[in-house]
This record gives sequence, C-alpha cells and structure tokens, in this order.
Amino acid sequence: MKAKAFFKSAVSSRVELQLIPEERRAARCSLIDPDTRWWRKNRTRRIAAYLCIALGIVAGFVGSWGMFGMGMDDDAVWVPQGVALAGIITSIPLIVGGSLIYGFGVDEEGPTSRMVIWSLPVYFIANGTGSILGAYQAFGGLDVGHAIFVIFIVGGIVAVLLIEVLRRRSHLASRLRERVERSGVTTSGIVTRAKSYSLNYRPVTRVTVRFTDTNGQPRWASQTVSGNISKGSQLKVRYLPGELSRKAAVTVREQ
Repeated sequence: MKAKAFFKSAVSSRVELQLIPEERRAARCSLIDPDTRWWRKNRTRRIAAYLCIALGIVAGFVGSWGMFGMGMDDDAVWVPQGVALAGIITSIPLIVGGSLIYGFGVDEEGPTSRMVIWSLPVYFIANGTGSILGAYQAFGGLDVGHAIFVIFIVGGIVAVLLIEVLRRRSHLASRLRERVERSGVTTSGIVTRAKSYSLNYRPVTRVTVRFTDTNGQPRWASQTVSGNISKGSQLKVRYLPGELSRKAAVTVREQ
C-alpha cells in the first residue's frame, strides 16, 4: 500500500511539474494584446490580400498566354510549359484566397476596396488578353473561334464600369440618408404591408408604409426594419421633402 501511494504521489508531482510551464506560458500570452501581433494587423492582412489577388491576375495572364504553346517544341515555346501550367492552376485559388483574406481578416469601415471588387473582372480581362496573344503567336493570326476571348475582355470592362456605377449610386444614397438624419422631417406612417423573415439569425420585416408629406400628399415607402412588425402598426418616417423622388430620401424605423 505504501508503494502504491508513493507511486501515485510521484505521478501527480510529475504531472504538476509538466503543467507549470504551460500555465506560465498562458499567463504570459494573456498579457499581450492579440491585435498587436504583426500578422493580425489590418495593414499586414490587406497587403497579403492585395498580393494574392495581383499574383492571381498575373498568373492568369501568363497561363492563358502560354496555354497555346503547350505541346510545341521547347525552342518554339514563348512561356515555359511548367510556368504556364502553374499559372493556369493557381490563378483562381490566389484570387479567391486574397478575397477571403480581405473579407474575413480586414476590419475596415466603408466600402470594400476596388482591388477586391475588381479582381474577377480584371482576371477575365487578363485571361482574354493573354489568350489572344498566345493564339496569335501560335497560329499566326486569329479566327472566329477566338472571339470568346474578346468577349472575356469586353465582359470584364463592362463589369468594372457597372461596379463603379453601382458604387457611386450607393455612395450618393448613403450621403442622402445622412442628410435625412440631420435635417429630415419626421412624421408617422401606417404599415400597409408586412412580410417577416430572418436575416443573420435575426427577425426583420419588409414593410410598406403609408405617410402624408408636408403638402398633404399620400406617399408610400418600402424598407426592411428590424423585429417582427405587423400590418397596421405605426412606424416613424423621416424624409426630405425636396428629394422624395429618390428612394434614399425616406427612412423608416420603429417609434
């Protein structure tokens, strides 16, 4: 019995000795702000995201350019086949990875960076340009079958322009809503239609509210508000009388 008790005591002491360094390490880590680590800073993650996206676009261009040279003699190849294959394989993962790093790793207020939003359209532009260049070098000219690469380029340019139009529209709407909050007229409105659903595990309701403006004109506005709202409820409406033709000039919220 004494030997057994001695054995248990020795094992217990050994376990305690093994735990002490871990406890000290945990105590040291708890005294350091995690946000001060270089790999957790917004600047570091933003640079990593931009670098991945830029490398993905370059890889897409090089891969599509060298794709038409695969199978030719080494002397006639303008891009090494291994480099072209690596570009084809890694281009999309790099762009997607960079976008994920930015989306989940960068805490930033305001609109998303153009580098991230433009990444796929610019990739298609680079891919189409590289493919046209490679096809021209491989065949000495272009035919109707290569028109798909022109569509890639045009589609990418159109997508970039459309993104900029939507960004500008969103920016103007945001500024208009700020004006509504600063100097808008407040009144009450009656919910004429309500449809509840869940958004990010929180109840919200898409409502249509009827209110009367300063000229006695009946108006209707549709917005999504938090909570479960029923038809016939009263909500607070705030608006700019001179901008009622614009949707962002009216805000709806609970009383």
